[in-house]
Amino acid sequence: MRSDKNRKKTYRPQVIADFNGLPREIAARADQLLEASLKAHRDCATFSMAVVYDLERIFKAAMPEAGYAQNDDRLVIPRYNLHYLYKGPDEIYPFELDFDAYGQVLKYALPREAYATLTALSGKEEAVRLITAYAESKAYVVNIFDARIFHNAFDDCLWWEFLLVQDRKRMQGQLVRNCRAVAVNILTAAITDYEATITKQGNMTCIGRCVYIQEQKD
Repeated sequence: MRSDKNRKKTYRPQVIADFNGLPREIAARADQLLEASLKAHRDCATFSMAVVYDLERIFKAAMPEAGYAQNDDRLVIPRYNLHYLYKGPDEIYPFELDFDAYGQVLKYALPREAYATLTALSGKEEAVRLITAYAESKAYVVNIFDARIFHNAFDDCLWWEFLLVQDRKRMQGQLVRNCRAVAVNILTAAITDYEATITKQGNMTCIGRCVYIQEQKD
């Protein structure tokens, strides 16, 4: 029988279900950011939960075996990982807000300016118009399977993405939908366009997006 002394302990982070359970300075900073991003619509975003990570325990327990060091630039783990849910007339948008141990923002999935945030969150109709015009210019089938909104950290804007089903076929008895994943920033009308596939495994729908990377030539 295996000794309990030799059994590795699994680290589990702390989960906080009540916003008042957060440190006062973290809660105040989070409220400040949401007020700036949402203004009068602040109450549309509700706190879901927070995950608090003990970074020292994580590094001691797992990182050496995974090939990481504590100062590794490839790894950024927040101290506080806050989860919110925005419910508006056009969209339900889950987003996260991460802080380090000093209260500095590591990730924030809303634009810092209210105009950019609220224009996007209420802009589904405009997004459909822009996507439809683009799809027709490419001779795509305009058959919307799914829509989502996401934060693009490069321009600090919310983008709308639509999966446009182009055709269906069966592969090894499984239905596969071939799509175009077309996303738009309605503030600038910038558009991205990728191939995507939708498959179903049991009760789970799987979406795969293809990203092409051009290699540099010597």
